[in-house]
Amino acid sequence: MKKNSFMTESDPELALTLRNSLNRLKLAEDYCDMFDRLVDMSDIANFAAGPEAKTGIPGVTDPATAYSRALIYPGATAFAYINEIELRQIRARSRVFSQTNPYAIGAARNRMAYAVGSGHTYSVLPRGPRGGGEAMLHDCRKVLDDFRKRNQWSKRQKETVRRLDRDGERFLRLFVDEEKGELNVRFVEPLEIQNPPGKTSADGVYFGIQFARSGEAFDVETPVSYFLVNIGTLGESIGLRETAPAGEIQHLKANVDMTWPRGLPTWYALQGHLSDAVRTLKATGKIVEFRARIGMIRRHINATKENVQKAVENLQDAKNRGTSPVRTAAQYPYAAIIDSSDATEYQFPSAEAPVDKNVAAIQAELRAAAAALAMPEYMLSGDASNANFSSTMVAAGPAVKTFEEMQADLVEADVEIMERQLQVAAQAGLIRGASEADILDLVRVEAEPPIIKSENRLQEAQADQILLLSGAMSKETMAARHGLVYADEADKMKLETQVAS
Repeated sequence: MKKNSFMTESDPELALTLRNSLNRLKLAEDYCDMFDRLVDMSDIANFAAGPEAKTGIPGVTDPATAYSRALIYPGATAFAYINEIELRQIRARSRVFSQTNPYAIGAARNRMAYAVGSGHTYSVLPRGPRGGGEAMLHDCRKVLDDFRKRNQWSKRQKETVRRLDRDGERFLRLFVDEEKGELNVRFVEPLEIQNPPGKTSADGVYFGIQFARSGEAFDVETPVSYFLVNIGTLGESIGLRETAPAGEIQHLKANVDMTWPRGLPTWYALQGHLSDAVRTLKATGKIVEFRARIGMIRRHINATKENVQKAVENLQDAKNRGTSPVRTAAQYPYAAIIDSSDATEYQFPSAEAPVDKNVAAIQAELRAAAAALAMPEYMLSGDASNANFSSTMVAAGPAVKTFEEMQADLVEADVEIMERQLQVAAQAGLIRGASEADILDLVRVEAEPPIIKSENRLQEAQADQILLLSGAMSKETMAARHGLVYADEADKMKLETQVAS
């Protein structure tokens, strides 16, 4: 007998025990090998709760840490981040998510389309009875039209909405050309706003922003200057650090209190729900794929493992010789008749793997995200097949108010930029009868966003007509509400009258 053999005459019981253990191990290996050949469930069974629950993800604060921060720090969003590194992690994760999750992409496009649409309409009106004359108003309108075209303002408005949702904030830098009387605006990446070396909260500097001193404390609602690091598109440093006065930067924040220096992405709280919706959708697709791949399971009644293994090996040998019998359902002709003995049982897993209930799970995740955005579910999924006219209007009600609120915030920020452009133009002498000091005392800028159109536009027009006839609304405001420039329309109507006459 071989020297390393377990079958020794000295200990036959040990040899029998080891032999049984090896047989069980071999049986387990064979079973696992056969199961792996049938289906690999790892892709659909590994949901977000698995790896994300075990390892920390940059940009995600665990509940215990978030709770502890909420007890200590006064900021309402300190639970999410308290330093620049954590803010970068949150922003980077949000940017990846917003560009890869299909539901987030759809929601972002709808928010831009409804809040901005084709762009806001701006008008310049005299401020009071002693306001600017016709010549001054004409010059102001021309200046604003040039500004909008030069800065592609409609696209910039839409990008503002996208940046607020994706980054939680938007920085816009103002560049003044005094000779031409032009104001040019450019976006500043949030990553470029950083604390300079040696500046801390003791100096009133938070997240790259210098705030005004108010007595012994700092007024975190009044920025004084912004510290910028010029970073190229490849991440390289392309210039020295800059300090931009607050008058050259317009900073909009989202999802935070006024007392918090930086914003919080809208997608921060929704990534889990929308990611789970996509995972469930992919899992449903996998189940459908398995139903197609595994058309039939053939059970051999009262057969031993050795007999089943031998049958599988015979089929494999026949396949290698090119004489393999039918192995897939696609090889059967239409209306084929299958004969079998009563010793074999056939099961069709396609009849036992329903996927209809998965749709309800996806809808539940989308409804949770839609509730946070105050948008109906179909604005995320694009599926309005189960919504009739009345239910659609009820669902769109909160969304209309939400979009109108977004529009109001944009209008306030836009009017500030437009007024700054008028001051620059007046200083350069482009506006007759006005100077930089008194231009805003003579005229005022109004912005009218497009109507959040409903399914019945006739009612909107009739309501505006009632306000117009009762003297509560001007013709110019009515035109602006419907995306029309009243001055342009008046010129067109004059031209039509002259041609007709």
